[in-house]
Amino acid sequence: CFELEKHIENDLRPEVERLKKELEEARQLKSIKKEKGITN
Repeated sequence: CFELEKHIENDLRPEVERLKKELEEARQLKSIKKEKGITN
């Protein structure tokens, strides 16, 4: 049972990392826009 969880975790990790990176980039873009006074 644990083996399967480990396997799933390993498969998902790259995807999770990619999503985290995208989220971080989106946050940075948002704060940059805010600083420049641009809305959406």
